[in-house]
Amino acid sequence: MAHPTAPIVLFVYNRPEHTRRTVEALQKNIGADESDLFIYADGARPGQEEKVSQVRRYLGSIGGFRTVTVIERDKNIGLADSIITGVTEVIEKYGRVIVLEDDIVTSPVFLYYMNEALRLYENDGKVMHVSSYLPRTGLSWLLPPTFFLRFMSCWGWATWRRAWARFNPDAKALYEELLRRDALCDYNLDGVLSFHDQLTANITGAIRTWATKWFTTIYLEEGLCLYPRRSLVQNIGFDGTGAHCGAAGASNPYEPELTGEPIPVRRIPVRQSPIGRFSLKRFYANLSREPLASKAKRWLLKARQLAVRMYQRIRAKGKAFGIFCGLCVDWRKEWMGNDYGGFYLCTNLPLSRSSIVYSFGVGEDVSFDVAVNGRYGCKIYAFDPTPKSIDWVRKNRDTLPSDFIFSDIGIASYDGTAVFYPPENPDHVSCSIVKKEATEKRAFQIPVKRLATIMREHGHRMIDVLKMDVEGAEYDIIEDLLSSKITVGQLLVEFHHRFFDAGAGKTDVAVRKLCAAGFVVVGISPSGMEYTFVHPRHKNILRGGI
Repeated sequence: MAHPTAPIVLFVYNRPEHTRRTVEALQKNIGADESDLFIYADGARPGQEEKVSQVRRYLGSIGGFRTVTVIERDKNIGLADSIITGVTEVIEKYGRVIVLEDDIVTSPVFLYYMNEALRLYENDGKVMHVSSYLPRTGLSWLLPPTFFLRFMSCWGWATWRRAWARFNPDAKALYEELLRRDALCDYNLDGVLSFHDQLTANITGAIRTWATKWFTTIYLEEGLCLYPRRSLVQNIGFDGTGAHCGAAGASNPYEPELTGEPIPVRRIPVRQSPIGRFSLKRFYANLSREPLASKAKRWLLKARQLAVRMYQRIRAKGKAFGIFCGLCVDWRKEWMGNDYGGFYLCTNLPLSRSSIVYSFGVGEDVSFDVAVNGRYGCKIYAFDPTPKSIDWVRKNRDTLPSDFIFSDIGIASYDGTAVFYPPENPDHVSCSIVKKEATEKRAFQIPVKRLATIMREHGHRMIDVLKMDVEGAEYDIIEDLLSSKITVGQLLVEFHHRFFDAGAGKTDVAVRKLCAAGFVVVGISPSGMEYTFVHPRHKNILRGGI
């Protein structure tokens, strides 16, 4: 039989005073003497040995709990890895866990609230997280004692094994899924925040954090987090000692008054609270400490998303307006395929049964190819060298159109072989020539060919539609395409600038080179990654296609 109180896991490093205040507050909690405390102490980085030693000497004197277990790491693995491994180890054994870092001071009723919430919602799969922190706003008096949000706070939290098992540490996969769902605005509290920046920073390696991945996992799983009306914790790390909590001497806008009154935890409808979301959104919108540059960036994101939606809805037969690259054009377009695998196709260039369509990088989503074949009856020459895609096409061959002609060859800017790196998440499909240290041991070689070589082998002198979703190889292929002077009517490209440092600049250069070569941008997807170009000198346009 499980112990009635959940184990507490505390993560510490080199802040002896913060650790002491955190532990002393926890010792005053109702139920502390019935709780098991696990403390993970990270190893010292060069120059931090004395501070780490001070922390560890203090840890040896801690009492007031049912048991105290200290895990001292020999090497420094960083907070992100420490939390992920520590939470996983404890939760696997106990099935639930309460988590604190060394700068979180708790109310005396913190443990009572946490344990009651863990008990009450233990078997409710939609509830994935229990939060104890809530900033104070002018609307706080309207909030119920507890409520749910599709938003996570990591300052004093708890969860269950069933929820933590769904944790996805792959920042790239999480970000791609947000883009696929066109969910950035909602994910960022209607554009008030810019949490996706933390995901992209993790992808590039600029930072290494865990909380943004856990929050995004909860969001994408459509999970909910339980909140109290009044905060049960304070973060005392806004003094320059924390890695991500402000500079020394900075004021702390996140410090609400701690409540000493027990929070009544009763079962409530498991759905997001509109007033709770609005209250939190209002707090972040009015946060005066936010740098002007960050605020401008948020508004730019919001304006861009609004502009994209407006652009999508304009379906007039006459002049449409372009909002990207300074263009004003008369192009008409239609989205072909599903939200994830689709592209805009320009309808000014009518296709026919004799049209030639190349589709590179089909993965396990051929919605674009099937839509084009179904509309125009033309052959689709599809290419993908990744093992999962090859296997998927083989298994689904009977359901695919007879004019779907598949080849397991890769495209590159040269003829030969290329090293392909599989995705970090084994459930995902797309491999890439972009080096990934995490999957380097699973990399494999495949044959690749230039576009000109592939066309010559198929007996094609031009291409009506060329679609590329080639996981970062598109930049070199575009260079080769332009130097080869291949005739392409429509070029559909998914740009993977997120794979590279300053990748947006890389995409900008590629777009400019295509435009300088005569291509025109006629459509961009809501995610900002899928571009559709046309070449006005294509034969269908010269014959009066517009």
